[in-house]
Amino acid sequence: MRGVARHLSYANVVATLALVVAIGGGATAIAISKKVGTKQIRAQAVTANKIADSNVTAAKLAGIDVVQKDGLAFSDAVCPAGERLLSGGARATGGGTLVASYPSGNAWSGIQAGGFGTGISVYALCLRTTP
Repeated sequence: MRGVARHLSYANVVATLALVVAIGGGATAIAISKKVGTKQIRAQAVTANKIADSNVTAAKLAGIDVVQKDGLAFSDAVCPAGERLLSGGARATGGGTLVASYPSGNAWSGIQAGGFGTGISVYALCLRTTP
């Protein structure tokens, strides 16, 4: 211990502290640079299986509107002006059978087959693109 104390000077202590701060600061910079934003995510890279439960809430989806349109055999749920179609779906109601559900321009379309009293509900998820 006497050997260490003999070499312990102000310059050695300051140099050691500067080295510790420099290494710690570098680690902080590396940790900060590892954050991933929208610019680093490739298209189709984030899927439902990769999103943890409760990470996507209604508040976080505030820029998305759900448009519903009901019809008898065929219906289109059209996104309003200034909004862009993200996705959609359809379901047959009243005992009918869903034949097709597909995007059509800026709308989601659905077709059902069935007898009297059947209908269809079509839904479009629309992203607001204007403030």
